[in-house]
Amino acid sequence: MAATTQSTTYAAQVAAAANFAAKTLEQRDIGGLVQFAKVDITLSADDIAGTVIDAFQLPPGAIVIPSLSSVVVQDAFGATALTVDIGDIVDPDRYSDGVSVLALGKAEFVHGTVVPDGETNQLAVDATGVSTTDTSIVTFKIASSTTPAAGRCWLNLAFKTL
Repeated sequence: MAATTQSTTYAAQVAAAANFAAKTLEQRDIGGLVQFAKVDITLSADDIAGTVIDAFQLPPGAIVIPSLSSVVVQDAFGATALTVDIGDIVDPDRYSDGVSVLALGKAEFVHGTVVPDGETNQLAVDATGVSTTDTSIVTFKIASSTTPAAGRCWLNLAFKTL
């Protein structure tokens, strides 16, 4: 006989039905308006592995959606290898870990078998104003680079706010 079960999302909705605050937080997970930030990133031949660019400041409470985010290379970097991490000061690869931006075109944040922590644990950013703990500033870090060369890309960051 076929059984009827509940998804964890549905079970959480049922359990939170009488609690408006919990329902509001749950709404972030299953709905809401997705916004996109398109940030122009230009690198020079002097930008080597370890270089960090503060790319964008998210509004307080925003939740980044890595599976909808990407990097679009519009001007080839000309390096022989170039990978970047997208994250914040606390976790430099929170949203994307080692994505290759060597070739022209679109590079997804979630690629191959690499699922970033920001996808599995979608937490609201914490705008503390303290440089060592503020997770609202999205960083673009050169993780590895061989024969660095100048180039340009767009960081397309998907996020939602309540």
